[in-house]
Amino acid sequence: MEKLGGWEKDNDYVEYRLDVPETAPEKYTKIAEMVEKRYNLHARKLTKKEIFEGGYGKKLFDLINVTYSHLYGFSELSERQIDQYVKMYFPLADLDLITVVEDGNKDNQLVGLAITMWGETHVEMETNESVQSQWGPLDPTMHKKRRCYRKAIG
Repeated sequence: MEKLGGWEKDNDYVEYRLDVPETAPEKYTKIAEMVEKRYNLHARKLTKKEIFEGGYGKKLFDLINVTYSHLYGFSELSERQIDQYVKMYFPLADLDLITVVEDGNKDNQLVGLAITMWGETHVEMETNESVQSQWGPLDPTMHKKRRCYRKAIG
């Protein structure tokens, strides 16, 4: 792209392959216990009934919209997309691989979620050291890199 003239790197995104152990590393367990106690947060599993009849399917995607809204390049999911994803993915989902976090100080409001599928990170900005530093105990290997370019117009 640079050889085409006028194009320059805007940002690189990276993904890491992780070795997922049978049990969580002690570091993760200790941090989770400390955070749970200090902030009155509670991790729990959902049921299919909660997802479809209790509104948790929609709540999960609403949380994703709010959480990622400030990230570069993120486009908010519409209500129609959310409804489609809930109907499309959750009937097939293994709920043992989905954990939600609720805030006991805010009437158990949903504040986090984790979906474990494969030993791979989400797309991350190459400069996001705070996120990348958490992967250390899982022996991360960068295996994908994408570059975004920009070109001044005018």
